[in-house]
Amino acid sequence: MMASILNNELSHTDSVAHYRIKKVIRLIEEEKEHNSTILLAAIPPHKYIDLKEILNNTNKDISDTLRKQLAAYTIGPSNGLIVYANNRYAAAIEPPIPIKQIECNLIDLKHLIKDQRSFGIVVIGTKITSLTIIQGEHKTIIDELKFEEVKKRLRGGSSSVRFARLVAEKRVTFGSGIRKAINAKFMFNGKPIVFGLVFVYSGDFYDSFLKIGDIDEQLRNIIITVINGNKLVSAGKPLYDYAIEFLNTAFERLKIIREYGMILKLLKNHKVVFGLNNVIKMLEEGSLSKIIAQDNIKRFRVLLKDNNVRYLEHITEGMEGMESIESIELDEWLIEKCKQLKVELHFVSCGVQENL
Repeated sequence: MMASILNNELSHTDSVAHYRIKKVIRLIEEEKEHNSTILLAAIPPHKYIDLKEILNNTNKDISDTLRKQLAAYTIGPSNGLIVYANNRYAAAIEPPIPIKQIECNLIDLKHLIKDQRSFGIVVIGTKITSLTIIQGEHKTIIDELKFEEVKKRLRGGSSSVRFARLVAEKRVTFGSGIRKAINAKFMFNGKPIVFGLVFVYSGDFYDSFLKIGDIDEQLRNIIITVINGNKLVSAGKPLYDYAIEFLNTAFERLKIIREYGMILKLLKNHKVVFGLNNVIKMLEEGSLSKIIAQDNIKRFRVLLKDNNVRYLEHITEGMEGMESIESIELDEWLIEKCKQLKVELHFVSCGVQENL
């Protein structure tokens, strides 16, 4: 049922963009605690990049770093550019989706890494069934079906048997209408228009609806979950809100499952090398095609005056009596090196235990 969802993974360029934006978000939140001055700017797609204005309030080292990263651009790329700098770190990042706002803040950054795929939510209530598509922060109700109960007193009177039959027929008709609406609204040109479906129901509608259901097989294959909302209704919780909460939690779980799948696929189909020193050695030799790294790398790559290279958790660790020529955060060095050598680089969650 979940195969098509689990097989989907971010491209390596989007994976790096997500990682760097998350890093910027974390740094901004840390800077808030220390009231430090930071540079955060959004350059919209195809807009002129004014280097002088961007670098005006940064120190020399940071200016040089940003100047190098921005040297490849004269105008904003197709998705725009996020430029960030504090006293020790600078980054120019092409986001995975286009920038729409010139002003940039934490909310805008979090939107850029939010899952932008479309998901369908089907809320089957006792009186109204709604079909909704959500994409990022946007919600669109695409259809609503109202269920009209059979009145107990019909003209001419009716027996309890006849009344029960009318109720059953009404539900069958309503269930058929729901299925037709789902097939019509969530499909286009024979393909689903959503990445996944969540069903939330109250009463016993879904049970009978599922037994006689005739939803398109492609849609059945992307059903993420079916939620019994009867307890939620009694607790006064709106069914739609619960579906959104579930999706937000499910996104993180699915992300980790997909990351595990990517690692297992790599282990199964390729020759693999483990360990920081081995990976970097083979990367520099040009022997790697893909690297999977955890998103909590906290090391610096330090080039010493005697041409030795150290990978240190703290910039002063193990450097007694040694003078460094340059130092760079290891994750940023990896990003630039993989870009130069055309090596795929994927960052995975800390919940995935495999390391470099």
